[in-house]
Amino acid sequence: MAGACSIGPAFPDSAAALQYLKEHYKLVILSNVDNESFSFSNRKLGVEFDAIYTAEDIGSYKPSLRNFEYMLEKLQASNRLKGNRASHS
Repeated sequence: MAGACSIGPAFPDSAAALQYLKEHYKLVILSNVDNESFSFSNRKLGVEFDAIYTAEDIGSYKPSLRNFEYMLEKLQASNRLKGNRASHS
């Protein structure tokens, strides 16, 4: 799996889009890969994420509700999520 993820973003405009979004929003990754695999893609994205949660951290894969609950709990505990507003794409 690491080889597939080390290639880079799925789309050529991913890095630019994330950099634009970072100017206006907090960015959080909820990924279905392990930490090492994501680190390869993350280097190519050129943006600092406010939080990164991987399947390795959580112990399950999306679309399991557990993954989203884990992320929201961590964000609320760290005060990175104000109120109950979040967007997933």
